[in-house]
Amino acid sequence: MQTVINRRDPVNVRAADAAVRAAEHAISTSSPALLGDTLGITTAAQVRRRVARVLALKQQAERDLSRRDEYQRAAEELRAWAAAAYLAALHDPPEPRSS
Repeated sequence: MQTVINRRDPVNVRAADAAVRAAEHAISTSSPALLGDTLGITTAAQVRRRVARVLALKQQAERDLSRRDEYQRAAEELRAWAAAAYLAALHDPPEPRSS
C-alpha cells in the first residue's frame, strides 16, 4: 500500500513525517513503543477534538434549531472518521508477491 501525503499542507507533512520517523525507529530498534505512542497520542488528541466539536454543536443545536443540520453533519463526519480510523488500524499490508 502506498502512503499518500498532501505535500501542500505543511501540517500533514509534519505529522506524517513524525509517523514515518517513528515507524523507521520501530524497525531499526525492533521496538514498537515509539510508534505506538506516536499513533496513540495523535489518535487520542483527534478523538478529543472531534468529539468536543460535535458536543458543542449538539448543545448549540438544542438552543438554536438552525444549527441542527450542522450538528448532524458533524456527527456523521465523526462516525465516518471513526470507522475509517478503525479500519485503517486493522488493515493488513498486502502479502508479498512470489516471483
